[in-house]
Amino acid sequence: MQWIIGFLSSPRGALLLLLGINLLNYIDRYLPSALLSSISKQMFPDAEKSEFLEGTLQSAFMFSFMIAAPFFGWLCRYYHRWSIVGVGIILWSLASAGSGLTGFAKTEVDAGGGGIWLLVGTFGFLFVSRCLVGLGEAAYGPSAPAILSDLYGEKTRGKVLSIFYAAIPVGSAMGYLLGGLLGWPNAFFWMLPPGLILGFFCFFAKDPLTQTTQGHSAKGGSAIWELLRIRSYVFAVGGYILCTYAVGGIAFWLPKYLITHRQVGAEGWVNTMVGGIIALSGLSATLIGGWVADKLRPYRPGAYFEVSAAGMFFAIPMLLGSLYAPFPLAWFFIFACCFGLMLSTGPINTVMMNVAPPEHRAQAMAICIFSIHAFGDAISPPLMGWLNDIAQDPNAGFLSLVVLLLAGATVWSVGGKTLSADTKS
Repeated sequence: MQWIIGFLSSPRGALLLLLGINLLNYIDRYLPSALLSSISKQMFPDAEKSEFLEGTLQSAFMFSFMIAAPFFGWLCRYYHRWSIVGVGIILWSLASAGSGLTGFAKTEVDAGGGGIWLLVGTFGFLFVSRCLVGLGEAAYGPSAPAILSDLYGEKTRGKVLSIFYAAIPVGSAMGYLLGGLLGWPNAFFWMLPPGLILGFFCFFAKDPLTQTTQGHSAKGGSAIWELLRIRSYVFAVGGYILCTYAVGGIAFWLPKYLITHRQVGAEGWVNTMVGGIIALSGLSATLIGGWVADKLRPYRPGAYFEVSAAGMFFAIPMLLGSLYAPFPLAWFFIFACCFGLMLSTGPINTVMMNVAPPEHRAQAMAICIFSIHAFGDAISPPLMGWLNDIAQDPNAGFLSLVVLLLAGATVWSVGGKTLSADTKS
């Protein structure tokens, strides 16, 4: 037992545990998107123009996640962060299983069942379960980067965060793949066992007790004010909002768009293709983006911003090609668009951790989490669905992203001019 505690409390052990949690996080986050066609057929069999309601499933998760994240960012300053993470993982795993229970209950209701199934088998119950998933993940979001930043210095932090955030594309892809393989609602039930196991291990890890973590006397209000005075931090979060809006909308609607509107293939096959593309493009982009930015940093002080902006500029024509190129050529454009959007993952998170004062890192991440979800992927799925409904055009929501991507790339380009001074200070 002492060996386990020692390993989990070491930098390498903490990274592996948090990497596994982040992987499970994104698997669970993208299961609704992978299963959206099946969920829609069961929950809205006779509905027309239901895409706005379908989009709210992602918003349910995102809104609870972003609202609770600042609270947990503050809480982890005063309490054992690993315990907070463990409780959050167990909560979101139970809630994810509850999402699957909705599909099971709806089947019972359709077969003539009554009682508690009438409540559980409703869209409202599914909506609430996704809210609880977001609440559980909010306990983890601000704590993980802060723990890693306490364990790793500035020289290795960029590489470590790139490895940590590589779980985003891999986990997202696995969400699509497992969703297609296990189907609705069974896929959600499989989130429970690994979640309980990972949550259990968190209670045995020791928190690195430093001045940057628990018991610090700085107030939340002063932390927010100090962070907002750092130009690079503001530019990083501003561009991140626009990028996250696009990524969230594309990730949520892409499988259904390909299945229903482009009629590329069946749900399982499309999810397999989308999952493979996201895994390969996202993993390579996350690692390459961090590596290129690190190599360019000695020659270009704003390299972290510049690499991120270049990726977003590149994604714009690739998005248009994804919509209008015939298949199988369109698969190349989808891959290239995802690659461009994910190129910023490592560099932008490194910018925020490098320019934020050590004592405010948890708050910096909590503010970022709130911002990118409140104004990004919490609202993009329903808004894109709404645009599709009123325009009667399945491309309408995707086309609206072009202007936002152009704006985000411009914001990051300007941010590159401020990074050197903010990092030195």
